[in-house]
Amino acid sequence: MKIGVFTEFFESEKNSAGKVMSELADELSNHAELVDVYTLYKRPDSSFLNKKNINIYTLNYDFRKENISFINRFIFELLISFRIFFLIFKVKKT
Repeated sequence: MKIGVFTEFFESEKNSAGKVMSELADELSNHAELVDVYTLYKRPDSSFLNKKNINIYTLNYDFRKENISFINRFIFELLISFRIFFLIFKVKKT
């Protein structure tokens, strides 16, 4: 069985949601043959999940580090679903 996890934060030391999602992916990897995690933000390098059957894909964009306007942030947040869809499509194509 293959499982996909969609999350805003993953493996973040500053955010408890990232820790919870990391633990969820770890637990799901014990019960599934493959776990794909799709996240918005760049993740730190971690050997924790490299040895398991977990693939992590990111959009590599972090609007929190830039000083952007609310209009640009609104457009980015509006297009997140489409960007993730195209990321999944691109990853499955290769």
